[in-house]
Amino acid sequence: MFRWEASDQVHGTGSNVFTVAARALHISLVRNEQLHVFPMMQQPLSAAVLLAVTNDFNIQRSLVYVIRQAPSLGQLLLEEAGGVLVPVDNFTQRHLNDSRIVFEHTSPFSDLSASDMFVFDVETPFAEPLKNQEFHIEISVASPRGGGLERYLGLAPLVVAEGGQATVRQDNLNLSAVLEFIETYPGAGVAVRFPPQLIATVTSTPVNGIFTLRDRNMTEGYTFTVRDIERGRVRYEHDHSDTLTDSLGFTVHLAGNGSSPDVLLFNGSLNVSVTPVNDQPFTLVTSAPVLYVVHRQNAIITNHSLLTTDPDNVPKDIVYELMSAPDHGRLIHVDNFSVAVQSFSQEDVDAGRILYAHDGTNGSARFYFKVSDGKHNPKYSVFTIEVLPLTLELVNHTVIPLKQTSTVAYIMPRHLAANTNGNSNHIFYNVTRSPRFGRLYMNDQVIHTFGQSNIDKGEVLYMQTDLTEPSDNFRIDLWTWEASIRDVEVRVVVTPLVDTKPLIATVGGRTRLTLDHLDASQLATITGSNPVYKVKKRPRFGKLKKISRRTRRSGRSYEVQEFTHEDIRAGLIFYIARNLNLRADEPLHDHVHYILKVPAPGFQPAEGTLRLSLVESMEAGAALEEGAGPPRHLRPEILSPTGDIEDPSSNSESSSLFPGIPMDYIIVIVASVGAVMAVIALMVLVRCATRRRHSDKRSDVGMDGDVASLPPPLPTDSRPNSFMTDDMSELECRPPELPSSPRPGRHHHLHNGGSGGMGLAAHLTDSDASWPRDPSREVSPAVPQCKVTPLCADTTPRESPYDPHLAGYPYGVNTEQAEEWGLYEKHQPRTTNPMLRKNQYWV
Repeated sequence: MFRWEASDQVHGTGSNVFTVAARALHISLVRNEQLHVFPMMQQPLSAAVLLAVTNDFNIQRSLVYVIRQAPSLGQLLLEEAGGVLVPVDNFTQRHLNDSRIVFEHTSPFSDLSASDMFVFDVETPFAEPLKNQEFHIEISVASPRGGGLERYLGLAPLVVAEGGQATVRQDNLNLSAVLEFIETYPGAGVAVRFPPQLIATVTSTPVNGIFTLRDRNMTEGYTFTVRDIERGRVRYEHDHSDTLTDSLGFTVHLAGNGSSPDVLLFNGSLNVSVTPVNDQPFTLVTSAPVLYVVHRQNAIITNHSLLTTDPDNVPKDIVYELMSAPDHGRLIHVDNFSVAVQSFSQEDVDAGRILYAHDGTNGSARFYFKVSDGKHNPKYSVFTIEVLPLTLELVNHTVIPLKQTSTVAYIMPRHLAANTNGNSNHIFYNVTRSPRFGRLYMNDQVIHTFGQSNIDKGEVLYMQTDLTEPSDNFRIDLWTWEASIRDVEVRVVVTPLVDTKPLIATVGGRTRLTLDHLDASQLATITGSNPVYKVKKRPRFGKLKKISRRTRRSGRSYEVQEFTHEDIRAGLIFYIARNLNLRADEPLHDHVHYILKVPAPGFQPAEGTLRLSLVESMEAGAALEEGAGPPRHLRPEILSPTGDIEDPSSNSESSSLFPGIPMDYIIVIVASVGAVMAVIALMVLVRCATRRRHSDKRSDVGMDGDVASLPPPLPTDSRPNSFMTDDMSELECRPPELPSSPRPGRHHHLHNGGSGGMGLAAHLTDSDASWPRDPSREVSPAVPQCKVTPLCADTTPRESPYDPHLAGYPYGVNTEQAEEWGLYEKHQPRTTNPMLRKNQYWV
């Protein structure tokens, strides 16, 4: 470990610890194979027989082999620069990989085989060495992998002319040299008969000819001796086929002495090289050669258009010569376009080196030529060139996406690409109308022309300069020589920086819109703002509603045309699906098109789509999500007749409006709100009683009223139950207090609006309500006057939202009806009363 800290001369990171955990380094010997060596020969050691590695598999690590016990029958040598061999007592794995370590057998032995070995250790820094490892060496003339006999056998290829014969000589198969080596070998007389005898056996026959011994065909298992080779009895005859090689497989055994079996000394083959003879004529395969070329383009002449074969010659020896030049255009070589070609070979055609260049002339062309192999009579033919019209096709034409918060989008071949039967490098685009809200750039320059090759290389880009628009477009013309495509519109669309997922909703219920469906967290982080979703196209089968934070407890919701990212995070947005009849296995698809705007400056809006899937039940929604568990927002809920959200389950343990909040908490909150409202109502009643007493003291004693006639009481059912609260809210003022008890000289006439109605008596005390029935207080009909309390009545007729017959309501008197009944008299206020407003009078 080591400690470190970083600083910019003002701030620092403090002290930190960097810890290194090192694994133990181990050496393993993955390959230790026996080495086969021919007596008195040298054999290299390689990684194929001896290989050690470490557990970090670092090929650059140095692994050293230290010899603890040297071999007893030979020595280990290292091949240095220049091929010099020097004895060594240690070497590395790199030396083995390069086959630079050689074992040399130096000590003769008295048998046909012997074994040797050496002991070594493998070492490398930071690892425990491998000690006392043994490497075994087999020294034997019978070793098929020794390779020593090849030096004696010679095995030079047997050369024969096509269809001819050749005798196997000692330079092809020198069994005499092998026999001489065996005779001088120290241990040969122990295990074999003397003089030793070699037996060669055919293991595989040639394919394109035969080997014969004394004019007899040598088949598999046929044997021959040293004397047969020395006297030239083994011959090879070629079958005159157009082949160039052949071979004979054989083995060489050392015959045993009767008590021991034959010893295998060699297993290989004798190769045959056939010299071809030009005795067969060539063949012009394309008797009527033709080439198709696009107008004003070049075309390569291939062996599909022009082909000549010759079994006795290679393609280089087949030569074409032009008897006349093409009618128009010319033949050229790919290495030199400036010089017209007059002759070429089949090898040039096979390699695609000959081109025909069209000069733009209409109509087909032709030229005459002859072909020859240099020996047989040449052949003459005509080569026809058909000219095809140039075509241009727009193969890719898609919207170029521009990621929101980015201003650059590269135009790639998947967005815009054209194809032609000519040279695609000659396809060009001319911008006929530039983008309205951006520019096209290539190599940091504004461009109006670019090629298909520029698009293929990713060099053309669109940069948006006006960041108030979610899309842009420009128009282009495509052309290549005579072909063109006019007035193509290319659209650039800003894609919202939103992670979206289809919303699965149940019909007739509500589904909460969460960050799983629309997540603009990355956009909010980059811009440092609260992105706004503005609905561009409403869903067909439902509505998007929002629960206001202030009315969240009441469960009130309203349809929204825009909402924010924080609204989704807070769980205030719901999708209300209509109650539709669906099949369980066939969901209904809907979608919401929106514009995602960023309040922060410098960021463009983007258009997006939220896909909706309406299912019949939660189970169908779960199946639609491929077996995933039903999410919480798929709980089925219904709409009330007023359009508000309701929960069909009355015994739920949590609120349907606030999922996850225990019902106990909501009950406590509702009870607390009710208690506060009761206290407020009590305070209002006390306040009204106090004002009533003060009003009695300020009342005018001399004001009289006409009580001669009163209107009949209204029907009971003509008054809605909520008239008190509704009409009071419409008047926007507080009613004056009525006196608690009548005073002498003042006459009060009470009108009760029926047994079921609520007249003025409902607002008096018990004593006042009962005094009209007291005979001592009855007023004579000849004095039709009474004191009418001040009301907040307008001089103009007021329309009630509930019932037109409001004359019987003490705080909703219609002045026209009151005037018809004789109950209306207008007076200017005699005292300053804060309850009176403009156009309000004492009544």
